[in-house]
Amino acid sequence: MKILIADDSKTRAKSILNTIKDEFGLDEKSIHTAYNSESALSKLRRSKYDILILDVVFKELEGDPDCRVSYDILNKISSNSKYNKPQKVVGITAHLDDISKYRDEFSRYCFCLIEASKLNKAWKAAIINAIDYEYKSYQTNNEYENLLCLTVHGIRTKGRWQNVLEEKIQQHIGDVKVSPYNYGYLDLLSFFLPFARIFTVFLFRKKLEDCLKNNKDKDIYIFSHSFGTYLVVKSLNQILKKDSYLNINKIVLSGSVLKSEFDFSRIMKKTNAIIINDCGESDYILSASQAFVPNMGMAGKVGFYCFNDDRVINRHFDGGHSHYFDNKTRFIEKFWIPLFYKKNDIKHIDLTTKDSYWNSLLDSVTSYLGKVKEIIYILLIVYFLFL
Repeated sequence: MKILIADDSKTRAKSILNTIKDEFGLDEKSIHTAYNSESALSKLRRSKYDILILDVVFKELEGDPDCRVSYDILNKISSNSKYNKPQKVVGITAHLDDISKYRDEFSRYCFCLIEASKLNKAWKAAIINAIDYEYKSYQTNNEYENLLCLTVHGIRTKGRWQNVLEEKIQQHIGDVKVSPYNYGYLDLLSFFLPFARIFTVFLFRKKLEDCLKNNKDKDIYIFSHSFGTYLVVKSLNQILKKDSYLNINKIVLSGSVLKSEFDFSRIMKKTNAIIINDCGESDYILSASQAFVPNMGMAGKVGFYCFNDDRVINRHFDGGHSHYFDNKTRFIEKFWIPLFYKKNDIKHIDLTTKDSYWNSLLDSVTSYLGKVKEIIYILLIVYFLFL
């Protein structure tokens, strides 16, 4: 989704931009600003915007704010083919009385008129509601009845987030079939020992293979967290040795315990999947996974080391191992629900604010330990056997 904010108040424009970024998880490549009519019209010639947020008492490059300036913009984008007409126009002004003469004209072009004044404390919420309406309208162009969403939880958890995600999908998308996979409680020792994981991986792979074979007519979306990302990716890599499943659409990994060097070439070749890897900058559980747990890494903290293209996408956020499920940040609604909207471009995101020397040093040390930990364990085993 692309949004243009045309407002001669730089302070208010920046405030609107930040509000939209926080609410919908869009980056500044998707939200543009213009502080005069010449700039706004230039952008409307070059780009196609889904939403135009227009100060209806706007100004030209040289001149005072006047509602006739914004009215001229609305006329041009409605009648002149050289301008790209947005799907929706949201009008804002500090004082609705200022546009009384042109109220009917503005009402004809604008989805809504919002009084963005100090007296109206709810004006930002009104803008969010207007954008959210457009977000939800995308679903009318999709056939969600042909979609199957699979979810896989992590260790030492009952996977409550799976139920939350299903509720959010039903609320925002519609009647989508969601199948949560529950493998029970996996203790830390079983997670640590590679041979103890084998049975859990085997059972999951059989279930996943049966599910894929029985739903070849469905678009498959897979959401997984922590050890669930290991189950999904390792199992798919085995299944795809003999079969292709081009109906796998998206694989969403969060807090992934996979190694950052994991090779996705087979999954890339035998599916049409976009792999979205959501990372937590403060996910120190994954630092321990990288440093001490055999055959495990911290891709859910530092990302996958590969060409970041439109097939493998690392998205970086502040937060720990389970910040994706925090009700206060509404992460699921901001960053996972929009993945179902086919018109949305999925982009690399870096919303981290806690980058520091010590965090970088920790990542370097744990990365090094991760390369030698298996050798150290083998040497220790040999030492104790022949002691």
